[in-house]
Amino acid sequence: MFQAITEWARRTSSSFGGSRPQLLESSFPDTVIAEPGLPGDLIYRLKHWPDLPGNLRTADVLRLMSLMSNRPLRRSWILDRTRMDEQRLDLLLKRLSAQKALDVLDPARLPADRPAY
Repeated sequence: MFQAITEWARRTSSSFGGSRPQLLESSFPDTVIAEPGLPGDLIYRLKHWPDLPGNLRTADVLRLMSLMSNRPLRRSWILDRTRMDEQRLDLLLKRLSAQKALDVLDPARLPADRPAY
């Protein structure tokens, strides 16, 4: 039943992928880093809804995906406000990165006149 609902949601125009315009390039081109494996307080933004295996379809992960689809989130914010530990978060971020569903922003590369929040 869950599989049928998931497939239906992907096909409908009201699904996440169909409701957001696809950008040809990131709106943060000067701050996007190539490899998200760097430690630190990076900022993550979801570009499109990913395919998640059953063990990652938890309320915490789905809530996080929803938040990341609406606004960029700092790594420290994610760890402070979710029940995810660093290892599980890293696993999730690697999966999202492999699916090219994630923008990774380095606040150190932001212009000095626009501080990162």
